[in-house]
Amino acid sequence: MTIKKIFKPTLTVPVLTLVSALYLTAVQNTAFFKAVFAALNKTGHGNLPFETAIVVSLTLLFFLLLSLLASIKPLFKPVLMAILVVAAVVSFFMDTYGVVIDDSMIQNLMETDYNEATELFNVK
Repeated sequence: MTIKKIFKPTLTVPVLTLVSALYLTAVQNTAFFKAVFAALNKTGHGNLPFETAIVVSLTLLFFLLLSLLASIKPLFKPVLMAILVVAAVVSFFMDTYGVVIDDSMIQNLMETDYNEATELFNVK
């Protein structure tokens, strides 16, 4: 028996869903958490339980939505990849340019032509 057969790492759908939910919460929502924690710190009270509840609630929300998506087996991995890429792009723009992506920003994106779009891509 080889080592590969003894220790064969596998990633099941529930584990992938949980890891993706944790990633979306911890890495892709830094601008959201900075704004929420800054607003909570203005009160001057110890808000650790409430801050923890926000993090856990957001993680559970992502896990629930991704679990619903996981019930559609053929679409799960491609849609999850698209979600992760879109989340990374949105997080980049929010962190780099300080903009909030809302429905009016999405409308502006759909109405943007090639010349306007190329102005966003530059070397920093």
